[in-house]
Amino acid sequence: MSSRMLPIRMREIASIIEAKDGEGKGIPFSGKVFKKNGELMVLKDVICTSSYHGGTYNLMFPNGQIRKVKGLFFIEINGREVMI
Repeated sequence: MSSRMLPIRMREIASIIEAKDGEGKGIPFSGKVFKKNGELMVLKDVICTSSYHGGTYNLMFPNGQIRKVKGLFFIEINGREVMI
């Protein structure tokens, strides 16, 4: 049996990105996403601070920086390939 993780569908990533713990705080996640200029950005231990109906997320990095990311640009989340 392979130790490779199964891919995740694009429509399922919101449940990981927006996940909250028992106190209502965001749960950190990691991933890979394409930036507008085509470069790959690696996310490590980021937390979603807010999300929008159009699939846009405000992500807070461990250093406190907040960046806006489109869900469509995710190619990996928590080690799982994102299927379109």
